[in-house]
Amino acid sequence: MNSNLKFIIKSVKKSLEIEPNNMIIGDLNEGWNEVNNFIHLSYLSEFNGGRCGSIDLWSMNKLSGNQYRLSALNQNEWLEIGQVLYEPLVLNKTSGEVYLMDEDVEKKKASFKDIEYFLSNYVFGQRYKEIIPEGEKDEWYIFLEKFNLI
Repeated sequence: MNSNLKFIIKSVKKSLEIEPNNMIIGDLNEGWNEVNNFIHLSYLSEFNGGRCGSIDLWSMNKLSGNQYRLSALNQNEWLEIGQVLYEPLVLNKTSGEVYLMDEDVEKKKASFKDIEYFLSNYVFGQRYKEIIPEGEKDEWYIFLEKFNLI
């Protein structure tokens, strides 16, 4: 994971600690040190899942229990890593690409190069508002602006 993204994640964690409405806005868990089998999930060393406004990222202990929506896909190739407004966010284990799928996991709604790109631009960045309806009014987006994180 690049140093800029690590800095952003640390800044978000620190800002959430002092934000009085943090329980409503979002939450990032402590990091996970046993990531060796999940090369594309390097962010887990910084935070082990969390709720970032309308985006949920599964923690390692919830990862296996949240694979039920992928039953139609090859489980050796795909991993559900979270959701955006209850639509699955999946990772291609081979390429490292991240996709937002429709609720039935039948078609891709959006593609996000890789997890670092998704985190930097959509979870902790300006592009959050592009995938969340009225995203600029969303409390997570307002929080990121308030603390000059975007």
